[in-house]
Amino acid sequence: MMTGAIGLLMLLQPVAPATPPPAAPDIAAAVAAAALPPLDGTAFRFTDIAVGGRAATVFDARRTATATQRTVVSLSAGPAGWTVDDRETRRLAAETFDYMSGRIATAIAKGGPATPCPDGADYLSERADAGSVKTLHGCGADHPNLALARLFGVRETP
Repeated sequence: MMTGAIGLLMLLQPVAPATPPPAAPDIAAAVAAAALPPLDGTAFRFTDIAVGGRAATVFDARRTATATQRTVVSLSAGPAGWTVDDRETRRLAAETFDYMSGRIATAIAKGGPATPCPDGADYLSERADAGSVKTLHGCGADHPNLALARLFGVRETP
């Protein structure tokens, strides 16, 4: 009887309010923190916010007058927002640039819902085209950005 009364008293104890989930990471803020030049010409960019929202990678590629290059920026999320952890710029083979640019153009043309992945990851594809920038935000089942995430090496499974 005493055990039942103690159990009842424990059930009646005030419960601490649930901690609200962290705010969804802002993919536009991650892109801005990467501090890359605006997209122009045939430049393209793919941004990934990793599962958990604590890390992001921005892959930016552009053709200059003499070469094609890619810049990869790694960022981490903290209380003050996104901070750059690493930045690497290297030459990129023209054929690789053309292939990746074509894949992004196809994904953007296909489109998809602007919803984050169920696991908390998020993706943004951007491509300059005829003086404007076209974008595709989101993930979700069968979203074209999932294939791009595998192409850029930020996601291994569907």
